Amino acid sequence: MSTPFIFVNYDNPSQTKDRAKRQIISSHIGRFYRNRSGPSRRKENPTANNLAPEHDIDQLSAGTPAREGQAPGFPHHGLVVQGPRHRFVEQQRSPRPQEEVYRSPSPTYDLESLMPLLDYHLEQQKIREAEGNGGKPNESRLRSVWKPCPLTLVGQGRVDPFATYAVDEDYSQIHLGIDYGVQRFWPEVAPNRHSKTGNSSARAFLMQMKTSSLSYFSYLIAILTNYEWMHGENPRSKRHERLRLRSELALFRYIREALETLDGPPSDELIGAVLVLGSNPPGGVPSRKSSPPSRFHSPMADAQILDQYGAFIFPATHWKALLQLVRLRGGINKIENKDVAGGDLVESSKKSSPPDLEYCTIFGEDSIADSPEEVHVLLAGSNLSSSFLDPMLGVFESQGLHRTIRAVTQATFNLDTYLKNGSPSGDHPELLGLRNRAQWLSLNLQRPFSECDNEDTITNELQAVFAIIRTTLLIYNNLVLFPLPPVSGLDTRLALSLQMTIERALEEWPRIQKLYPKLLLWSFTLGGISDSKDLERSWFMEQFRKLLAEEFPYYQKWSQVEDCLTSCMWLDAVLNDQAINFWADNRSSGT
Repeated sequence: MSTPFIFVNYDNPSQTKDRAKRQIISSHIGRFYRNRSGPSRRKENPTANNLAPEHDIDQLSAGTPAREGQAPGFPHHGLVVQGPRHRFVEQQRSPRPQEEVYRSPSPTYDLESLMPLLDYHLEQQKIREAEGNGGKPNESRLRSVWKPCPLTLVGQGRVDPFATYAVDEDYSQIHLGIDYGVQRFWPEVAPNRHSKTGNSSARAFLMQMKTSSLSYFSYLIAILTNYEWMHGENPRSKRHERLRLRSELALFRYIREALETLDGPPSDELIGAVLVLGSNPPGGVPSRKSSPPSRFHSPMADAQILDQYGAFIFPATHWKALLQLVRLRGGINKIENKDVAGGDLVESSKKSSPPDLEYCTIFGEDSIADSPEEVHVLLAGSNLSSSFLDPMLGVFESQGLHRTIRAVTQATFNLDTYLKNGSPSGDHPELLGLRNRAQWLSLNLQRPFSECDNEDTITNELQAVFAIIRTTLLIYNNLVLFPLPPVSGLDTRLALSLQMTIERALEEWPRIQKLYPKLLLWSFTLGGISDSKDLERSWFMEQFRKLLAEEFPYYQKWSQVEDCLTSCMWLDAVLNDQAINFWADNRSSGT
C-alpha cells in the first residue's frame, strides 16, 4: 500500500555526514546482517515482527510475567537503513539469553500512585495550614513528605514499555530524560496554577507515553531536544543525542505504519508525532548559547520554550502534511492536544502571515467587553494611557481592529502588573493565554473592515493608516508579548516592512503626518529600536528627527516623548532602555 505521506530524514547524503548518525546507521546495518534469519525460521514464527495487541500494555504494566526467553514488554523491533535509497527495513532480533534479560521490579504501580507525586503541592498546602506559622511550612516536615520518583511511572520500572531497543545503557538516559520532562520541560510548555512537582500536564503526558508508542517516542524526542538546546555540547548531551536519534528511527516506523493503515480521522497521537518531527531540526540540535539573546528583556521571550521553537525551522513538507492531518481530524478544535495550535502560531509569526488554522479555544474568549470604555477603566490605575484608543478606534468601525487593540492592551496591562507587583506563578498561565490570543488576532488582522462594516467608508488613505497600525502592532508584539529570537530575522523583516509601508503612505497622502503625528512617532520609535542594523535604523532616526521638528518642536526631554509613546502602546520595563538610546543617538546626531 502506498504511503499518503512520506517522512524520510536521511534522504540527502549530506545529512549522514554527522558522525553520530553514521555510527547509528552502520550499527543497525551490521546488526541486521549478523542476526538475519532465513525464510524457514520466519515461516515458523510469522508474528515475530508484529506488535503485541494494544491491551498488552496494561497487562505488562500490571506485572504480566515474560514468556520464556523474552524480556517483559513487547517483542524487540529495530530499524535498519539498507541500500542506496535508505529504505527502512524491519529487523527481527534474536532473543537475548535468559541470563541477560532485563527484569522489571515487583509490580507496585497503579494509577493511584500518580497522585502523591503529581499532587504534591496539595500536601505542601496542608502542611502550611497545619503549621499556621504565617504561611511558612516546617522544612523538616516538607522533606518528610514522600515524593515517588517519576522515572517509575512509565512501564512498571521498565522505562521503555515497548522494548524497542535492547541496549542497557539507554535505560539510565531514559530515566534522566523523563525526570527532566517532569521537572522542567512540561511545566514550561504547558504551565498551570500548580507547582512544578504537581503540574497536571505532566500527569497527562506521562499517561499518554504509557499507552501510546507514538506519544512515547514523540515526547521523549521533544524532551531530549530541549535538553540539548539548553545545555549545549557536553558528555551527557552526547548520550542524549544518541538516544534521540534512535528514538527518531523508531518514531518514523510507527508513523509510517499509522499512515499506511489510516482509516478515518487520524489520532491526536499521530498528529502530535508529526508535529514533533517537524519541529526537530534534522541537522542536529544547536545550542542555546549559539543564538544571540535579544536586546529586549521581555519575560515572554522564553515562556513556553518560545526561544527554542522560534529558532528552529519547520520543514515545509512536514507542515503541509500536518495541516492535512488536522483537516482530516475535523479542525484544530477537535484535537485535545493544543500544541498544534501553538505551532501554527509560531510558524505564522515567523512569516507575519495569517494563521493557517482557525481560532483555537485554547486562546480563550474575549476577556474584556466590546466597549472601549471598559479598557479605559482597566488602564486607569497604570501608566498605560488610553488616548490611543480614542482617535484610532473612532476612525475605524472594524470590530476586528477594536478587538485586536483591546487584546494587546490587556496583555500589556497584565504583563506590566506581573513585572511590577511580582505576581504569583499561578497568574503566569493566564498571562500566556492573553499574549497568545493577542498575537493570533494581530496576525489575522488583514483589512480595516469586517463583513458587517460599510466598505464604502474605508478610503485608500484609511487603508494606509490601517497598514501602519497593523505592522507596528506586530513589531510591538515581537518585542514585548511574543518575542521570537533574533536568529529568526523577524525583527529586520518587520522593520523593512514598516519602512516601505510608511514611505508609500506618506508619498501618496502627505496629510497623514498632520492627522496622526502620535501614531507616526510611535511607529518610527518602534521601527528604529526593532532592528539594530545601521541602514534601517538611520532611516527611522531621520524620520523621527524630522517629525519632532515639524510636529513636536516643544519636545526637548525624553519624558515628553515617553508620555506620547505611552499614550499609544508601550511597556517601559521592556522598551525604555533601547528607546532612550535611540533618543540619545538622535539628539547627538542632530546637533
